[in-house]
Amino acid sequence: MTTHTPIESRITNELAADLFTPSMTTLDICRRRGISIPDLAAITETAWFRENADALERAEQRRAAALAPDRRERALSTLDAIAAETPTTPTHAECVR
Repeated sequence: MTTHTPIESRITNELAADLFTPSMTTLDICRRRGISIPDLAAITETAWFRENADALERAEQRRAAALAPDRRERALSTLDAIAAETPTTPTHAECVR
């Protein structure tokens, strides 16, 4: 049986989702979940958070590597399309150049 520290027992699925949502600020999370800044700091220092943050980072790195060829191809296609445009204004000409 896994035992949890009092601070780990405050980690809910909803809090976990907030912790890994980039648009949520630290203060937003505290207000939304009714926890203090020191408690949130303690949560981010738990083994649970470190393990999940590390796993997320590894997954993001692997995903970025897997998507890189497609992204490069799309970027090159977009640049080719821009370079082939016929400028309609001086500003547009500068952008194409």
